Amino acid sequence: MKQKILVVDDEVGILNLFQTELGGEFDVLTAENGEEGLLLSLQHKPDLIISDIKMPELNGWEFCYLLRQIPSTKAIPFVFLSSRSELPDRIHSLRLGADDFISKPFTMEVLLTRIRIIFERVRRRQLAIKSKSVFEDRINTLLIDLLEYLRATRRSGIIEFLRMGQHGAITLFEGQIIDAEFEEFKGKDAIRRMIQLESGEVSFREKETLRGDPLIKDWVAFLASFLPED
Repeated sequence: MKQKILVVDDEVGILNLFQTELGGEFDVLTAENGEEGLLLSLQHKPDLIISDIKMPELNGWEFCYLLRQIPSTKAIPFVFLSSRSELPDRIHSLRLGADDFISKPFTMEVLLTRIRIIFERVRRRQLAIKSKSVFEDRINTLLIDLLEYLRATRRSGIIEFLRMGQHGAITLFEGQIIDAEFEEFKGKDAIRRMIQLESGEVSFREKETLRGDPLIKDWVAFLASFLPED
């Protein structure tokens, strides 16, 4: 199976170049801004992300930062490809968690060499990410990913959850969960039940919601409660 590379750049010419030059060796996905790239990252879990910095909707630095906040994407190798080659920009990019920084203009030979070096450097880490643990098998990681994304981007709206005739809903205000129900369960218990169901269809409908008190004050501690005991 080909390794999957996501290229995020608002220059269509750059996207076409990557598809033409790398398409024979890799499965190349493309996005024209950081927000589209974030959604594709959650959906496809690429093996490597190459992103420009200056883009509309969500710039490359914001895109990288959000990826590093989400458990299922935080370890994906990330390379900045940018005409902003000043040292402060490079340092800032690496501090955000990028694995490399390649300046424009570039040659495909140099780029391919850097890609292969990165894949070799993170080979063991990628194997660890792709091998599902017992913990991952026992929870609905798709629902957790969606909640992490909506928290990071401070979205308001309703998550709908469906599984074998069972229905649940989670209401968010600016990324915070303010209400939840699943069958006869309410609040935090409803969220816990949906996460523990291991699988289910989830969708998000963005809409204005009323401000409310967060159901979960410490999100990190709540997720940690699902970890198996030592």
